[in-house]
Amino acid sequence: MPDLHYIKLPGGLLRPAQENDVEAMAAIPNGALIKAKIVQPRNGPFHDLFFAMLNFTYGYWEPDVSEQHQIVPEKNFDKFRSDITILAGYRTAMVNIKNEVRYEADSISFAKMDDVTFRQLYKAAFGVCWKMVLKQVPGMTEIEADKAINQLSNFGH
Repeated sequence: MPDLHYIKLPGGLLRPAQENDVEAMAAIPNGALIKAKIVQPRNGPFHDLFFAMLNFTYGYWEPDVSEQHQIVPEKNFDKFRSDITILAGYRTAMVNIKNEVRYEADSISFAKMDDVTFRQLYKAAFGVCWKMVLKQVPGMTEIEADKAINQLSNFGH
C-alpha cells in the first residue's frame, strides 16, 4: 500500500489530504484494523532557511589559524556545517582507532530527522552561529542576522 497523507483536524480527526488518499482508504473495509506510523514531513522551505543561516554565517567566518602550521588548511563548508551541528548538541560520540572520542554530526536528512527535531536544531544552531561568529560582526544584532537569513531564503514568501 502506498504512503497516505492526512491533515489533522480539531479533535484528533484525520482527513485524507488528496484524492488518491481518499481512494486508497475506500479500498479498506470499514472496521478493519490498520497499522500506521505517523510522520510529520519536514518543511522544505525551513530546510532552505537552515542552509541560508549556515551560508550567511560561513560568509562571515574567518578561521583563526596560527602561523605554526606548515600547511595552510582550507576553509570547508561541509566541515563547518558538521561542526555547527555538533556544537548545537546534535551529535553521536564515536571512538577512532587511536581510542580518541570524536563526535559525528547527526544526519539532517529528511528521512533521519523529523520537523520538530529539525526546528530545535535550527534554534540551537542559530545560537552557535550567533555566539561564535555573528556576534563579532561590527553592528550586527541577532534581529538583523535573523532578518538577513530570512531574506536570503525567502522563508515565508
